[in-house]
Amino acid sequence: MSGDNPEDNKQTPEELEELKALLEQERLAKENLVNEIKEIRSKKQELEAKLEEKKESKPEGEETPEEIVNRILRERDSQSIKNELSQAELDFKKEHKEFLEENDPGGLKYQKYKDTLAKFNLSGLRTKDEVKQRMSEAYDYMNRPVKAQPINNYQGSPSNPGTPASTDTGPALNPGESKLLEQLGWSKEKFMEQKAKRPHYIQGLLRNIN
Repeated sequence: MSGDNPEDNKQTPEELEELKALLEQERLAKENLVNEIKEIRSKKQELEAKLEEKKESKPEGEETPEEIVNRILRERDSQSIKNELSQAELDFKKEHKEFLEENDPGGLKYQKYKDTLAKFNLSGLRTKDEVKQRMSEAYDYMNRPVKAQPINNYQGSPSNPGTPASTDTGPALNPGESKLLEQLGWSKEKFMEQKAKRPHYIQGLLRNIN
């Protein structure tokens, strides 16, 4: 039984040269990477020093480069939000055709709606969907059923001798919630259901009850 021939495992001169070349390439790559990192750090330190010097020596009222960048970003963000608001308004009118120009020539209907919308907090809204959600909440609030107050011409004692005791065992409503129920014409069960499903919507309505 013959063993492996050691001569078979020897690398040829060409293979050794190729291996040396690969090792040298790897060494140079690492060396270049280290030099690049050192150069980046050096430039960063120089830039920070120049910015600090600029801050200290800038005339009164002149913006620093950092302030200019922040201002541009704020303006760009503000413009983006305005575009979202405009698109949300167009989509909302398409969904509620009573506000289209042909159905509301003088814009009175939409002005009434905008007066209602002004009672809602729109700050912090950044996307079209968020704006449309708040606009829908204002629309629902504007079109809530208003319960007519009963007219009692009799000035004496009320015809009802008393009010039956409530059998409601649910959580008690605070005065604001009770008033909102009266304005919306909702049952307590519907209110509690909506409060659980859409708490932000209910909070917005509570903030704007008359």
